[in-house]
Amino acid sequence: MAKKGLFWLLIGVYAIGRFFFPPLEFTGDSYGYACELLKGDLWNSHHILHKYFLNDIWLILKPLNIFENPLLFFSTLHLIIAIAAVYVLRRILENRHWSQSRIFLAVIFVISGFGFTKYNIENEVYFYPILLSLIGSYFFEKNKKFTSAIWLGLACLFHQIHIFWLIGLLFPRDWRKGHSYFPLVLGLALPVFTYSTISIVTQTNIGNLI
Repeated sequence: MAKKGLFWLLIGVYAIGRFFFPPLEFTGDSYGYACELLKGDLWNSHHILHKYFLNDIWLILKPLNIFENPLLFFSTLHLIIAIAAVYVLRRILENRHWSQSRIFLAVIFVISGFGFTKYNIENEVYFYPILLSLIGSYFFEKNKKFTSAIWLGLACLFHQIHIFWLIGLLFPRDWRKGHSYFPLVLGLALPVFTYSTISIVTQTNIGNLI
């Protein structure tokens, strides 16, 4: 219990530190996404749900006047999602029966890495699909493969590249058993159906959407 408390202390101090010490200059994408959101340009074929999700959260919380700076709001939301991803990673390692000491060291390794430190407080897309794919991985390890497939499919709608995470995880180890492909088919069905529907409705070549 004490070691779990140490985990939350570490994550809490880290999150507060990142919030009060944001980057001196945000990335170009951070500014770009914020500008597009504020002018209502929500379409992005590579990250279909990303800006729609952010826009809905912004519209819900905007009346509370918590943040006057939209860029800081979007970046803080991304930080919360990144911290949630670390928590899900911790649950995965616990499910693998890692000791709390090993989990603590693994978390330190992750949050001290350049990629995590650089992009968690940016208004970027990265940690939204990572969180969803980690949740999918957690359910996969709990042998809930159909639930896993849904989360992994959603991740692909936030960032297309997560299709490789989905296939790598759900492709059956025993490829000769036909029924073992069902979770993979379900996971792929979500992005395939979404992109096919958009292609038909907008009369856009599906190749231009990928």
